Amino acid sequence: MVEIFSGIVFIIFGGLIFFFSRGFRQFTVEQGMGPDSMPKLYAVFMIALAVMLILSALIKIIKNKNTQNNSGSDGVIGKLSAETIERLKISGVTIVAFFIYLFMLRPLGFLIATPPLVFFVMKIMLAKTRNAIMVAILLTAVIFVIFRTLLGVPLPIGIPLRGIIW
Repeated sequence: MVEIFSGIVFIIFGGLIFFFSRGFRQFTVEQGMGPDSMPKLYAVFMIALAVMLILSALIKIIKNKNTQNNSGSDGVIGKLSAETIERLKISGVTIVAFFIYLFMLRPLGFLIATPPLVFFVMKIMLAKTRNAIMVAILLTAVIFVIFRTLLGVPLPIGIPLRGIIW
């Protein structure tokens, strides 16, 4: 059941990646692959792997039903442990936090929106507060320097830092 849920989430996520990558500037055919090519390729692979995950889970469920002797078992849902349910809750909270981050990225900017997300995810993974703060700040700074300075990729600056950071 968890595999089916994960597969559905990955199909939706892959579809969103494919859909939003259409907004990248297109090149003509003579220029070869454009900036939308890699995200679309990843999205197609993600969707294909998610379909395979769902199919393998369905095959496993069918095999289990064929071998089950109807002795009052609760089926697949009854077999979910408390640990699995807790992991699903944590995954759901993380996904919600990521979507909140996506909506806050443009108005707040990369430098302000990213550290709270990294800190939150680290705390969910039971990291110490001091370590989570250090990793959040350092990871944000390193990513910013690599993308903005070395690769020349513009990252959202946001309204609070507009005019302060080039």
